[in-house]
Amino acid sequence: MKTMSKTLTLSALLLATLVLGCKKEDEDAISPDKLQQGVMYVTLDDGETIVGVVDLGLSKSSTRKLWATCNIGSSVPEGLGSTFAWAETTPNKREYDRDSYQWFYNGENTAISKYCQVAAVAHNGTDTLKALTPQDDPASVIYGEKWKTPSQREFQELLKHCTRTWGTVNGVWGCMLTSTENGNSIFFPLTGVTDTDIRKNTSVRYTSIGFYWTRDLHTTNPCEAKAVWVKDDGDFSDIGFVDTDRERGLKVRPIISRADAGVK
Repeated sequence: MKTMSKTLTLSALLLATLVLGCKKEDEDAISPDKLQQGVMYVTLDDGETIVGVVDLGLSKSSTRKLWATCNIGSSVPEGLGSTFAWAETTPNKREYDRDSYQWFYNGENTAISKYCQVAAVAHNGTDTLKALTPQDDPASVIYGEKWKTPSQREFQELLKHCTRTWGTVNGVWGCMLTSTENGNSIFFPLTGVTDTDIRKNTSVRYTSIGFYWTRDLHTTNPCEAKAVWVKDDGDFSDIGFVDTDRERGLKVRPIISRADAGVK
């Protein structure tokens, strides 16, 4: 397998977002009251931190997921929160590149030391891991063992059963997803992506897109993991999935089951 550079799919997507329309006007403001509907509060394992969650009614069982109202590292829905490389739990690193990535031996994505089923690019053998383990999931490490980064399937379920409203919350542009099952909503701000350029100057780029990790590895290319992009450039608005480099810095929106949260 050749050494992977930034994916063509993502590059094409990002290039299309460089020019923004004038859209962030007062009339686009989303009511904060709408985002408070159905909010419950869960105490984390530290016994002190309180996190808001919303039941979007996406299934009828006690295992259905409650979605956090905010990204990890933020206490408000419009906050960008902390940045993580995939399968790392240290937030807001100075650099997000191959050299600094925990699971690329000597900074080579042809020598992957964990989450790799392809022998040609594995360092010291392959494994069978296709999704984040708790010790490598920032939701589990920072919020507690019962919390998780959502899977692609869980994001797909969310998108399938929610309508979309684009607008601002306290001046931050993003997308509100409102459940068609019970009318509750959550907001995903446009977060950008944190990357390190060739001069090692870390910066947030492509701020007209929000990027959120799933917990799933790419199905065939272990250099990448699956992410969700929330895109609005004035001409085209959508939410979808993209495979992107594991060393990139993206955001995490955690989930917990009703049962684990103690909600009946």
